[in-house]
Amino acid sequence: MKRAVCGFLLGAMLTSCFAVFASGWDYTAVTDVFRADKPVYIEGKNINDGLYPVLNYRPDGAPYPYLYIPLATLNDLGMKTHWDDTTMIASVTRTLANEAFRNILVSGSQGVYTIAGEARVFEGHLHYEVEDGHFILQEGSATASEGAPGWGIFKIDIQIPEEDLPEYATVTLVLFEISAKDGSRINELSVPLETF
Repeated sequence: MKRAVCGFLLGAMLTSCFAVFASGWDYTAVTDVFRADKPVYIEGKNINDGLYPVLNYRPDGAPYPYLYIPLATLNDLGMKTHWDDTTMIASVTRTLANEAFRNILVSGSQGVYTIAGEARVFEGHLHYEVEDGHFILQEGSATASEGAPGWGIFKIDIQIPEEDLPEYATVTLVLFEISAKDGSRINELSVPLETF
């Protein structure tokens, strides 16, 4: 029972490190809880394969349901999870990195964020979009301290007007570089900033 209760905690799951409090939830605000009946893909793998059920729930007033993934599934995807029986806190850690971006750190809230990290991109040029799953809220570019093959340091400051912030969604920064060969987007890395 403990594994079932603590398993469905992660609406905004791909953050670098966070803690979720299982006690103190207002269950009266939830109108619908149901098992997801469609495939759910993370990095190309269907995690809704029946071994650990994925749930949807819809809070009162929410325009669409939230998705809850079992902690055991995240372990299978290479993330480190921990459940503390005393504090009733679940912690999930994941390294946000690919061959072009690493050591990503995010700070800030309520639309004002600073993202710092290292990039190994052509001539040090990197690009980004900020989106909420439905709309692109902001886009731009930055320059790392050096270009590939070295790892350069970069910092991006984001300010999203309050009226543009979503009511029920995760604001995500998508880092990428532009291919010198054909101009396509390559090495995309999604970095969750905040869930509303």
